[in-house]
Amino acid sequence: MSEQFNGWTNWDTWNASLWLNNTESVYFYFAESVECLQGNVPELADLLESELPEFTLGDGYDPKKVNWIEVAEDFIE
Repeated sequence: MSEQFNGWTNWDTWNASLWLNNTESVYFYFAESVECLQGNVPELADLLESELPEFTLGDGYDPKKVNWIEVAEDFIE
């Protein structure tokens, strides 16, 4: 069961965005990707879904529950 968390789809989505925006090495890695993808949200969402879980270990979030489109849109903003 998914419930909204802090304005996000769910806790897992919020947590993935938190990792992405607050871990310097992760942030800059994906910032370069945004430039290469020219802000294409679906392509960035696919990239985040496939690669972000490798960076974010140990906190127990479930990458399968993440709304990757929402994370990508937030990151591009």
